Amino acid sequence: MEKSLKLLMRKEKGKWFNIDEKNGFTRDENEMVGGVPDLIEMFLGTKIENVEIILSTERVNCTYYPLKLISDKDAGGVSYMVDFGFKRKNPIIWLCKVFWYYFETAPRNLYYKIIPV
Repeated sequence: MEKSLKLLMRKEKGKWFNIDEKNGFTRDENEMVGGVPDLIEMFLGTKIENVEIILSTERVNCTYYPLKLISDKDAGGVSYMVDFGFKRKNPIIWLCKVFWYYFETAPRNLYYKIIPV
């Protein structure tokens, strides 16, 4: 069963935050760390300040990039490898405990798309 999720992210004073007041976590707990800011800025540059990240358990089309689960027991969060599909070092991203608000279990594969808003 496919699950799709849209997350709004905002860059404030050089830090990226998940903007979701309904998830019950503090602003600091919603800070994106562990490689996610680098991934956003690799795709869209450092001047961008607002993005939407779409996560899906199914590959919607070729504009979605794969993430492969490495660990679902990583300091309370999960680790995924960004799979660019060609020979180069694939970065690892870490998603903190806020991940569990959106997913009951860590999907083996996730697909993402980053869109400027």
